[in-house]
Amino acid sequence: MVKTSPSILVTVQVFAYLRDCLPAGAERGRIVVELPEYTDLQALFDRLGFDRCLPGGRRLVDELDSWQVSLNGEFVMDLLRELHSGDQVLVFPHIAGGCDTEDVPCLLINDGGILE
Repeated sequence: MVKTSPSILVTVQVFAYLRDCLPAGAERGRIVVELPEYTDLQALFDRLGFDRCLPGGRRLVDELDSWQVSLNGEFVMDLLRELHSGDQVLVFPHIAGGCDTEDVPCLLINDGGILE
């Protein structure tokens, strides 16, 4: 008899261009992934192969600062957070915008009007 290690099931929902990263069978950017027990968020992202489908040959490690990752409704920054069976992970990649270059003017709007 072959002994198998315990596994967990995690629901993952991704948005925008990350939908193309999911394997066949993913419906509307959502998939249930079976993972070994004690898997963390980083290992989940590695398993899904996000690096292979990022635009411009970018790497996941370089993109995460501008992404929002939610674990069970709580935004997290620590990719070493351990996952548990039944967890829900949402990944919102940065898609556009920003004003950190000289070519893009920034306007900040508050109750008093526009600030530059």
